[in-house]
Amino acid sequence: MKKSDSGTTHTTVWVAGDHCTPHHSALVDADRATTRILMIESLAQWREKPHHKRKLVLIFAAMRGFADDLRADGWTVDYHAECGDLASALAAHVASASPMRVRTMMASDYGDIDRMRAAFAIHGLDIEETPHANFVSTADEFGELFSRGQARVTMENFYRKMRKKTGLLIDGDEPVGGAWNFDADNREPPKKGMRFPAEPVVALRPHVRDVIAMVERCFPNHPGVIGAFDIPTTRADALAYADDFFAHRMDKFG
Repeated sequence: MKKSDSGTTHTTVWVAGDHCTPHHSALVDADRATTRILMIESLAQWREKPHHKRKLVLIFAAMRGFADDLRADGWTVDYHAECGDLASALAAHVASASPMRVRTMMASDYGDIDRMRAAFAIHGLDIEETPHANFVSTADEFGELFSRGQARVTMENFYRKMRKKTGLLIDGDEPVGGAWNFDADNREPPKKGMRFPAEPVVALRPHVRDVIAMVERCFPNHPGVIGAFDIPTTRADALAYADDFFAHRMDKFG
């Protein structure tokens, strides 16, 4: 690992659009004084496939909201908004931050880490991957299902394994309620006259308004209509929305 003339090791932590979590494993033991967080809105990447406009708003708004949370928590964030492509944003970051090493959480999608690794390699930098913090299972645990010679791998078997691992809704070795799933009940239509509580109103924050305008401007030919955007894009709003769901609507879910 290289060091600067002052002897300080400068670290870049790349935070991808689906890594917006305070439990990001590359940040757990990072030093705020010597770490720069890199976040990139690559328009070229999101133009590769025709994503629904509401999905694009959700992703970009969640990134911007998370960047604000990180700054409020004392981190230095190098945020590249509406960047044409990954390479140009990365070159600008390397020129300004002069990182000595790069860390990121394991990618959620196949190919993402290869794309970033190749981009950093141009600048003589490699990426250290830390474990994914957004999944209950690891990739190895999922892979074990395919290594036992089973003729058919089902979600049901994996689901039961994760229930036993976490202890969620488990009483000893048996499921709470006496059944592993209630799929048959979930297929029943709503009863006639059934009423559902109103969903809470999610404030349309300034960063969401900006993203809506950006998506309409930069992705005019992508499918879908954004409409009245009512999806939480910050952790605080998402937790409040979840609390309301558990308190008022969970008993009618399914």
